Amino acid sequence: EPGCCGVAASAATAAAAHPSSSSSGSVYRYSPLSDLTTAPSSASLASASSTDSAASTGSGKRPLLKRQLSLDSLREYARPLLGADFRYLFLNRFLVQLCIGCIGGFAEYWLYDAVTMPPGLSAERGLAVLMLALMVPSIPAAAFVGRMSERAGGRRRLFVVPGLALMAMGMASFTVLDRFVPIVMATVAVGVGYGLFTGLDFAMALDVLGDSSTLTMDLALWHQAEVLPRLMSTPVAAAIVALFHSIEGCNHDQDVGRGCATKCTLGWTVLWAFLTCLMLLAFFSLRAIKSIS
Repeated sequence: EPGCCGVAASAATAAAAHPSSSSSGSVYRYSPLSDLTTAPSSASLASASSTDSAASTGSGKRPLLKRQLSLDSLREYARPLLGADFRYLFLNRFLVQLCIGCIGGFAEYWLYDAVTMPPGLSAERGLAVLMLALMVPSIPAAAFVGRMSERAGGRRRLFVVPGLALMAMGMASFTVLDRFVPIVMATVAVGVGYGLFTGLDFAMALDVLGDSSTLTMDLALWHQAEVLPRLMSTPVAAAIVALFHSIEGCNHDQDVGRGCATKCTLGWTVLWAFLTCLMLLAFFSLRAIKSIS
């Protein structure tokens, strides 16, 4: 009958889809609902449970592994600081850049508070003159000091030490000067010293680090001695000036830029004295570096 033929054809198709077991020789009995109604075996449940357990354990270990890798990377990054010469070099650059950052960030307020300006010259224009006096002499000094150092047999101290001395003397003169023209002359001296320093700054770093296999990473750490002072100069200088202005009794909101007879000088005197001490410390830190001639 046609119906019987249709059932036979379906059975043949099912037998082809599910072949018989070769181990027992028994024929698979096809049931259309067998794949949906058959309960999972205990072995498959145990396997799934062990897989989930291993996955959860691995995910728990991943943060610990990441933390360990980050600590190892940090130790490797800071490894050059274990060397005394690199520490002194880092300190030397850090102190110089901190002093320069304080000059650039607070010179205008200093001119407002404590400096007698020439007639017709505002503190804003005076700041532009001071920045030119600082930067213009530093350019030729930095451009020629490298060639002069190589002609002197690679000697760095011969030029960097006078540069640090010029910066220290210029900042020391800021503590006593209150006229604009002498201040500009002292700023020129600071600019020349800064040029002598920056012209050989990178060369000193290479002298200290040598042919290291991690030279790029070491230079990245050394560069933080310029980045960190830029971030720190504003809060450090502001805290010193504000503290000693309050001790002096200077009402900054009323006095700044008003041209009043009473000048706010104590905070600036202490700031320049503090920066002079930092420059002297930079001078002695350079002398402590043994791998620089």
